[in-house]
Amino acid sequence: MLELRSDTVKGILYDDNGNQLAATSEITDTTHSDGHYGFYTGAGQPAYYDYVTKESLGESSSPDSFVIDDFADGDISEYDHDPDFDGEASVVSSPTYNGSHSLEINSENAELISTSGLDVYPSAGDTFSFWVRPSGGANNINVSWGVQGHDDRYYAKLKPERGSFYLFTYKGGSGSSQDSAGNLSLSQGEWYEVEIDWADGGSQIATLYNPDGTQLAQLSMSDSTWSSGGIGFDAYLSSGESAHFDYVTFPEATQLGVFENGYDGWSTTNSNSLSRVSYEQERAPVTQGENALEVTIDSDPEPTIQNESRIRGADLTGHPCLLADVLPTSVEGSDSAVTFRFRYHHTEPGGVEESHEMTVDQGYGGRICWDMNELSDTKLENPDQLEVTWYPADHPPGSGFDYDGQVFVDNIRLTDDRNQVTRARITRKHRELERAYGSMIDQVIQSETDTTQDGVYKYGNGTEVSYHAEVLENGNIEETCDGETFTWEVSS
Repeated sequence: MLELRSDTVKGILYDDNGNQLAATSEITDTTHSDGHYGFYTGAGQPAYYDYVTKESLGESSSPDSFVIDDFADGDISEYDHDPDFDGEASVVSSPTYNGSHSLEINSENAELISTSGLDVYPSAGDTFSFWVRPSGGANNINVSWGVQGHDDRYYAKLKPERGSFYLFTYKGGSGSSQDSAGNLSLSQGEWYEVEIDWADGGSQIATLYNPDGTQLAQLSMSDSTWSSGGIGFDAYLSSGESAHFDYVTFPEATQLGVFENGYDGWSTTNSNSLSRVSYEQERAPVTQGENALEVTIDSDPEPTIQNESRIRGADLTGHPCLLADVLPTSVEGSDSAVTFRFRYHHTEPGGVEESHEMTVDQGYGGRICWDMNELSDTKLENPDQLEVTWYPADHPPGSGFDYDGQVFVDNIRLTDDRNQVTRARITRKHRELERAYGSMIDQVIQSETDTTQDGVYKYGNGTEVSYHAEVLENGNIEETCDGETFTWEVSS
């Protein structure tokens, strides 16, 4: 797979079961921004090519993109500086919250707004967030939305040295504080998330989170002067101070754990321990960003990681498909595969739901998933805690096995794309069949019409597994294989 962004390229090699085998380093090159593709084979044995597809990485120009601005284009041409302030802003490669670039204001006063040029802007009815990072003693930082111009907008103010957080209206060049919180424990050199819930009708809630996803403060106001507008960033700084801004997004794919700047509110049980591993240290576990979570298991028959803060703030009815990337690298004293499942706690009667079990081979990366559409809306609307739990498949809990080892976890997320769950399920099914029968050596189509296909998958030990695929009346594609059904939703 080639991962193409606005200014970077990275190659990732997967086997036919979706397991990552290797990855190149990321290179920066802006020579071409579009074009065609081709194939090359040197002299010797033939090579076969098939199924060239495209998947979005979140940088689409479509209004459905969840990224408002992550400064990945390397410039701020979409922004206008307030001429009343002499300070300059620039895009830098470090520090960043997510991705390759962030916006920096350094040692001066500067105000920037964007009302056009970005692919999408927030409006009433949206929830969105900014990431901000003070350093060097910075004590006056704003993020703005509903921007009409430099003198008309809404903004949230962070004063780290005072431990204060404010919510303002700014009309005709006059600011008015609508709500505030004090006595907060804020640090220089840390990333903080400012989440804005801008409801239709003017109700607005600003929530401040620390890097681990713990809520620090929540402010509210009601003002319906504007229902749409741009975004902006301000910083009022002295020499040696700086402010960084990054990753302005909608929660299109709700991130529950990316581990870029901490543990995102995740913890573990018993004597197990958590740490983060970087892409430079271990490439295979890192499936997005620059870091993954490492869980070191200490004589625990069924280790668990758990989160309350992120899942309680998640939109499960809007994004009910849960996924996570896992890599069990060792089970001391056993070559056993590892069986995973999700456990979801809610505040409705009954209180706990569990996903089906999913087995991932030791030493192979895998994607675990759960289509939570199977749960009622009332259960999805009242989340309390999410757990990921696992055990060695050959040594289930209660067998007396002292499980020691390591598991890596990355990119725990929610999405509304059910095809991501289907892709993960069918990849795991093929891996399960290969575990039982050896490598797949062929796919034989036995009969075919305009809307159906029947055939067999052939495996190394001679086993043949039948499959049936058909196009449904609604246009979706359904495949049945080894007693399981997989449905691909096709957009009309």
